[in-house]
Amino acid sequence: MLAPQTGMAMLAALARAPLAALLACTFAAALSPPARGEATWTTYHRDPARSGADPEAGNLLTPSLAWQSPPLGAPIYGQPLVLGARVYVATVGDRLYALEASSGKVIWEKSAGVPVPSGELPCGNISPTVGIVGTPVIDTSTNAIYAVADSWDASKKEAHHVLKGYALGGGEEVLSTPVDPPGSDPKAQLQRTALNLDKGSVIFGLGGNDGDCSDYRGMVVSVPERGGSPSYWIYQPAPPSTSGGAVWGASGPAVDGEGHIYVATGNPNPGSQKAETYDYSDSVIELQATLSQSGYFKPESWLVDSNNDTDLGSAGPELLPGGVLFQSGKNDIGYLISEATMSSGAPALYSHQVCSGAGSFGGDAFANGTIYVPCADGTRALSYNQSAHSFSELWRGPSEAIGSPILSAGLVWVPSTPFQGGGGTTLYGLEAATGKARYTVTLPSRVADHFASPSAAAGRLFLATGSSVSAYRIAQPAAVVSTDAATSIAQTSATLHASVDPNGFEVSECHFEYGPTTAYGSSAPCTPSPGSGESPVAVSAAIGGLTANTTYHFRISATSAGGTSKGTDQTFKTLSRPPPTLVTEAASPVAQTSATLHASVNPNGSEVTDCHFEYGTTTSYGASAPCTPSPGSGTSAVPVSAALESLSENSTYHFRISATSALGGLSFGSDRTFTTTLMLGPHWYANNVRLGESALENGLIVMGWGYLTLANSSLGAFTCQTLAGGDIANPVGGGAGKGSFESFAFYDCVAPACEAVKGLLQVIPEKLDWSSVLIEEAGVFRDRIEGISIRAICVGGTSNVEFHGTLKPELEAGTTQGAAPARLEFGAGSGSLTSSEGAGNPSGGNPRGQENVGNSPSCKSERLRGGRSRR
Repeated sequence: MLAPQTGMAMLAALARAPLAALLACTFAAALSPPARGEATWTTYHRDPARSGADPEAGNLLTPSLAWQSPPLGAPIYGQPLVLGARVYVATVGDRLYALEASSGKVIWEKSAGVPVPSGELPCGNISPTVGIVGTPVIDTSTNAIYAVADSWDASKKEAHHVLKGYALGGGEEVLSTPVDPPGSDPKAQLQRTALNLDKGSVIFGLGGNDGDCSDYRGMVVSVPERGGSPSYWIYQPAPPSTSGGAVWGASGPAVDGEGHIYVATGNPNPGSQKAETYDYSDSVIELQATLSQSGYFKPESWLVDSNNDTDLGSAGPELLPGGVLFQSGKNDIGYLISEATMSSGAPALYSHQVCSGAGSFGGDAFANGTIYVPCADGTRALSYNQSAHSFSELWRGPSEAIGSPILSAGLVWVPSTPFQGGGGTTLYGLEAATGKARYTVTLPSRVADHFASPSAAAGRLFLATGSSVSAYRIAQPAAVVSTDAATSIAQTSATLHASVDPNGFEVSECHFEYGPTTAYGSSAPCTPSPGSGESPVAVSAAIGGLTANTTYHFRISATSAGGTSKGTDQTFKTLSRPPPTLVTEAASPVAQTSATLHASVNPNGSEVTDCHFEYGTTTSYGASAPCTPSPGSGTSAVPVSAALESLSENSTYHFRISATSALGGLSFGSDRTFTTTLMLGPHWYANNVRLGESALENGLIVMGWGYLTLANSSLGAFTCQTLAGGDIANPVGGGAGKGSFESFAFYDCVAPACEAVKGLLQVIPEKLDWSSVLIEEAGVFRDRIEGISIRAICVGGTSNVEFHGTLKPELEAGTTQGAAPARLEFGAGSGSLTSSEGAGNPSGGNPRGQENVGNSPSCKSERLRGGRSRR
């Protein structure tokens, strides 16, 4: 119930209050999961098992520098990640970047916090700050990239580790979860490992800073991507050790197809004493997705290794075929470990010396039966005998090729790094069979990461070179293709669709294969030709001569110098009946902001499940309105129409009819046009000064008040004073003015019928803001309000009766300068509230409430007492 107020009191209150608040909402550009063959390197060494192999590089080319990104503000210690046309990278300055894969141009950058100054840590070898160190991970199912930021609170002199998630499209933050367990010292913990994914959670390790200072404990952390508290596996040292067991190898946790997690730990820290009791340090640990420990591997040399800082976990586990993992570390020994026997702590299936006194650091790679190991005195290649559970050395690479290797375009790619005094200025392309350097490339900037590793996708290799990323063209890749859904499916025809990314090389042949089985048997050429660009091109083919009511298979095929790519198989089923027959007819009547569209629809014997008019200022349309009536399922043409409102004056609109039937599918009518009429330019008045059509678009605040009478056969008539507030703007160059009613109030309502039954009247405006269009028609100034909804209820007494409907009033003004508004008119077709003014008495809906009255209420307005506007 609105309490009675005087009109001036309401005006004063309205003048003091803000008239509107505008909320803006930004959505991240959703990126789709990668299509077959799309550039994909979304985690360290490409996949959860850490294979480090790029299976779709294409034909080898002489390496050439494609681009070097601009300086990104701080050194990069992780691998660049690649998805589609973008490269993602993070810096120790706590910033993430999305780069254009074809040019290195920065698409977006985001800060994950203030990095920790290196001097604030008790020890370490990362400088000048410690921010994001471990390689991030991308999840295509959530369209997000995740990274652990080490951030600094200068006021408290505190460090904190936080898992951050950012949308791939625009870099919007989607996750922020603190990950330091209670009681830990974040300054003593370093997040060095790459991140991985396991069953909807982000998995990573924590260890200590270089120098084994302070009281730290190795741990594995699991954080739900959708938000929630972290879970932990934390190393528990056995006395006399008090810390250690770091999980720090750069490759990080490996995850198998069942979700089991494998990590390697470092040595215990007994201080000045000797470690005595086995406590899962210097070991390989098997964890379930919940981080409960389910197995372990302990080297026979555990006691010696643990007391000589010979970490087994200086590199992460490498998962091999047949349920076996490979592990090597600082002790130079390589181990083949059965995943099935780790629950009992069984010894290795096989072990042998791999490196020569320098140890293995970073992450291994595996492809085509060969294990590639990053020894600090040069990469090793080991031939893996899966049936015998053994390996043998194939070759040793150059002594400076000590980074973590990957495979792409048939070569093993290894950078030199600053580790062990290396230069960090060379990229090697080693022959997979011999280890000889096919290519030796001088890098444009020095590598900063001690255990650097490149990534590769779509014929390019990406490497962090200091505070920049350098990209090399190393191969001529095949085109990237994606088969899309068929459209325009009829009884004997259909249109096939796909996308083809030439990857920078001319596509010499492109066609669709199709047929009733996956043997296909028929083909149709692509239109248009995909060309030789570096972005997807939409292609299609219209095919005919098909059999009705039949399922067809189809896929895209594209050939370039990099090979032939074939898309995934898709299917469609031809229709059993013809689609609806449609005729788009002329629009009539057409006014300045409204029109009625007409068409005919013949369902051709199949139920029409959707019928609508598409309309807009171009043949792209963009808006739609449903048909009235529904065409049904007959075999003769049915006239249909749709009334449009809120159009722009003096504008040409395109429109057509569209209908879908259950058995006949979708069809469209021809395109037609109509042009709304042009009224004289709008104008309004402030302080008795007429504002011309060239006035600026600076909204004028408008307030008005008056009387409004509504009537209903059951409730009777009631009259209320009204108050409205909003703004009006005159567009530059003329045309219809635009306004907004942002406040509308009823008060001092007199309702004899309601009061007679001792009821209380409630009158409520709904769905504010209401918009308005200002026009001048035949010398009369009109403010036509759109979208009004008013509800009136008589509460109590013998029944509750409700008015509820959408109104379309027009506010008319006199033609003399400074004249006040004259009448608030509710136009024909205004819903359950109808007009006593104007032509006809249109029907409307029944009032709502406990009593179904059955008669349409009517609406009548009295002359407004006045109005004014001001700046």
